[in-house]
Amino acid sequence: MNKFANRLMNLENTQRTTTTNIATPSAIFGTAGTLSQSLDDRPKHRIGMWPCISKDAPELAMSFLTVLALYLERWQSVRVYRLFTNLNDVDVNNLSWDISQSQFEVEDWHVEGLDENIGLWGTLNKADNQKWELSIELEKDEMDHADENTYLKFNADTVISLIEQIPDIARAIVKEIGIDTSVMSMPLEMPDDENSLKQLLSKVLKWQVDLSLLLWGKDWSEDDVTRTHNAIIESAKSIGGGFAVWVASGVTAHAMKPGYGDVSNTIKELAPNVIEKLDNHVTASRLIGSALYRAGRVEEAYKILEESVAINKQDPAVWITLAELYRRSSRLEKAIDTFQRAIEVDAVNDILYLRYANLLNYMTYENTQVDTFVLCNVSALNGQYIEHEIVEAYEEALKLEPDSTKSIYEQQISYLSSLGLYERLWKQFEKLVKLPDSAESVR
Repeated sequence: MNKFANRLMNLENTQRTTTTNIATPSAIFGTAGTLSQSLDDRPKHRIGMWPCISKDAPELAMSFLTVLALYLERWQSVRVYRLFTNLNDVDVNNLSWDISQSQFEVEDWHVEGLDENIGLWGTLNKADNQKWELSIELEKDEMDHADENTYLKFNADTVISLIEQIPDIARAIVKEIGIDTSVMSMPLEMPDDENSLKQLLSKVLKWQVDLSLLLWGKDWSEDDVTRTHNAIIESAKSIGGGFAVWVASGVTAHAMKPGYGDVSNTIKELAPNVIEKLDNHVTASRLIGSALYRAGRVEEAYKILEESVAINKQDPAVWITLAELYRRSSRLEKAIDTFQRAIEVDAVNDILYLRYANLLNYMTYENTQVDTFVLCNVSALNGQYIEHEIVEAYEEALKLEPDSTKSIYEQQISYLSSLGLYERLWKQFEKLVKLPDSAESVR
């Protein structure tokens, strides 16, 4: 089995590796048992991402793919294998990479042993009218038309407008794959200066290439790692805005995966300083805090996110992230408290209310006690406080998103029925039957 493929598939492996021993299979892959477990836990949709070919702007094309990969992995069922450098039979420690080495066709490299079930590659060129034309080709084993690849076409007037389309492009891809397209909204506040954007993207691409070379076995000193990473953070800071922070935070979080060995450890040590350099931006706190949590630095992650909710009191996303991490650690009382604190300061959206309702619902099945309620008037009730709180949480979510899924209406109606609140039940039932068919998809 190809060593590079193994390393890609085991980036999430909790065993630590170093840049000096990364070529030792046992240090990366563990025992046969741990490898089997990692394969059983692998995401459902595993995208092999081959290069985007461009005769006009190859570096831009590959930078675009680097950012697209980050966005696609916002869906929990998606993992992207970045196949940006084919270096079979190359002495990587004597290699000076240039963009031509990331401009090969998919037919040029079959990655032996890689477990991808989706292939993605593309082209980016300028048309006669000087507009950018992007073509993405998808190959998926499970598609009904598996014998025919799918082509997605996009156009853009400028580099900025091309990058700005990444959320829509990612949704088009996951829709074609068969994944629900809904993820927590994240508008990308784009910079005004195209040259600054290109410089940031170029640094991000080089960073990803260096990570790939590391997996091929190339040495990468701690000083070089720190210097290269710092250049990305400084570039993002100088540009400012949501997109630059998201990209810098995203590549930072990705590099914390334990399969990157000593690089992962170096970046984890830099993480708090990165957030500070990015002005404690909520996106930096969320992405880097979550990555630290996954890396086992749980208390550090909580500290970062608690500090972030204190600074960004009105941002629902950071409250949701903090509550979800408490929930994953079975700190259910802390998770409930986090949701309730968010509701009390009106840092809410429909997703926050739904997550709160779902957690309360879980606690009813576990017979876990809840002592505090923020949505229902306990003094006017004779019991079943959790159930009433769940009803009100669903109610608030549906006020914010009335065209939500039918399943959410059905869950609320079920609770209304059990509580004997029949007048409210029939009002919600009337809304349910009027929902369009598109409301079937789960948010």
